[in-house]
Amino acid sequence: MTLVLTIKALDRLDNGETARLKLDRHGARIGRSPHMDWCLPDPRSYISSAHCEIHYRDGAYVLVDRSTNGTFVNRSASRLTTPHQIVDGDVILIGHYEIEARLEQGRGSGAEESAPAAAWSGWDSHGAREVADDPARWDQPAPRAAITGQGSVSGAWAPPRMDVAPQPASAWTPARSEAPPPSAWSSDPPTQATPSAVDVWGQLAATNEVDWARGFGGPATPAFEAPPLASPSTAPWGQTPAPPPPERKPRSTPAAGDGAEWRAFLHGAGLRSEDFSSSPLEVLSAAGGVLRRLLGGMVVMMEARARAKAQLGAQNTSLEFDGNNPLKFTRSADKAMAQMLNRPDRGFMPADLAVEDAFRDLQAHQLATLTAMQGALAATLDRFSPSAIRGRAEHRGLLAKIVPGARAAALWQAYEREFEGVTRGSDEAFMEVFAKEFRDAYERIAADMKAKRRP
Repeated sequence: MTLVLTIKALDRLDNGETARLKLDRHGARIGRSPHMDWCLPDPRSYISSAHCEIHYRDGAYVLVDRSTNGTFVNRSASRLTTPHQIVDGDVILIGHYEIEARLEQGRGSGAEESAPAAAWSGWDSHGAREVADDPARWDQPAPRAAITGQGSVSGAWAPPRMDVAPQPASAWTPARSEAPPPSAWSSDPPTQATPSAVDVWGQLAATNEVDWARGFGGPATPAFEAPPLASPSTAPWGQTPAPPPPERKPRSTPAAGDGAEWRAFLHGAGLRSEDFSSSPLEVLSAAGGVLRRLLGGMVVMMEARARAKAQLGAQNTSLEFDGNNPLKFTRSADKAMAQMLNRPDRGFMPADLAVEDAFRDLQAHQLATLTAMQGALAATLDRFSPSAIRGRAEHRGLLAKIVPGARAAALWQAYEREFEGVTRGSDEAFMEVFAKEFRDAYERIAADMKAKRRP
């Protein structure tokens, strides 16, 4: 289901952005700050920097007020005090903006689901820019966008075209086979196959789809090419050609590269002019392209990290008064480049500290994920240890009612029942343990890293 928010009596905002916001199964942050997903200009500062949020949960869009002066729905005189589920036709008042909400059937329609998936465009794609009326996402999952208008993919990277077989419901687990026959040791009568539990892992994968190619989008910037040297003109017949101009000593850099800009680049990069065989203009052009791809990829990775944290119940990053990392509140390579290369806005880190902080957070995320997997697996194995099975059977009084000679058979039947109950809810059980282990590990690792950074 798609939510479309349209500002009444406006086609375009004062900052040049569209007056329409389209959300397809993901949320957004709305406010006066340019770091919001939908920036609403307000010279009077009546609208808060982070005014409100829209979350997508269980097939519904929920509006949450975060402002000082209030968010109002359907011309009510009272501001929102609790989360409000948006319905078709709602009118939301944010400052002097009157916004109409419309719910449309989006990707769930059969016609769209039957459309063939777009071919993978590869890592060397260029030209994909974010559409103005489909702003980038922050705290909720977004659908994978099909990248169009791309250049051809090299043969080394492009996968062969083939007809893809229908995939199972979960993106992480194989299709479920028929239920196995009941064990010969079981004394229970045969029962019908129990429907599988909700595929939590599949849902987690589907709701955390990330368009990795978006980080490498943007218009293709051709490498700098020096202007060709003018070829000497052929002298008319009968005339002696003019002598060639005196040979000049080759310059290591063109005149434009001898200035303070080139020296400042070398100083910032920690390099010397002798380290390059290309001209300074070519080096600067290549450095700009590399920087764009690095920042674009970093922005997408930070977004994927935020989605995973939100899905697992870990505390997410919020906009603070000071010390904010612009890479965590930016959703495109263009904005990331502007944030990193200009002077930092008030309340945001300088570029060098922001990059270091982002890499530390990604490292902590990886370590927390590995630790959580180890803890969840250990907890699952402990549940099936012989002592745990025996302890639960004794607690229920099962072993006290049978003769000693039948204890082994009773324990085996207890194990079968335990295993059968766990496998029915294995997704939920493992996910619950994994989420708890992840939250604990993430907080612990982040605290350790912060302590090590202190002088």
